[in-house]
Amino acid sequence: LSSAQSALHEARRDVSLGRYTNAMNNLRTAVLKGPGDASFKKKVAALYTSVGAYFRDNNGDSTAFRAFAKAYELDPTSAAAKHNVAILGNKLGLDALSKKSYYSAVDYLEQAYEADKTNTTYQKDLARAYDARGLDRQGDNKLFEALEDFKRAYRLDPTNATIEANLTAALKA
Repeated sequence: LSSAQSALHEARRDVSLGRYTNAMNNLRTAVLKGPGDASFKKKVAALYTSVGAYFRDNNGDSTAFRAFAKAYELDPTSAAAKHNVAILGNKLGLDALSKKSYYSAVDYLEQAYEADKTNTTYQKDLARAYDARGLDRQGDNKLFEALEDFKRAYRLDPTNATIEANLTAALKA
């Protein structure tokens, strides 16, 4: 067996034994050393999805998100990975937004929205995160970056009066 195949085999064994953290480590090795062919990537993605489901179901949302995001990266056709990236990305993004961790909020919410662009809630949540980060940047006197965030927020949700007011104020500054 190649080192990538061996790592994938070990990851499968880890999952069967309930050693999900070890499985994540072996999956990382499989990805790093593995061939770039779609068949291998799909096998690794399927196992990442299983590991993600375990962590999601056992209150490990951020680890679950990383597993699902990697699965979706390796296999963009995986409906389960895409669905979980959207749901967990939005959940983690809103949590980060409530904690005023604006950069993390934008990152998670971007991934949620990219995974499901049809969900207007994800779109509006992302707009709010950009607006909040814009206000934070404005407070740090990073006016150009703040303006860019307000523009992004407005493009995502042009009906939000608060976002429009923040953009207008930033344009006048």
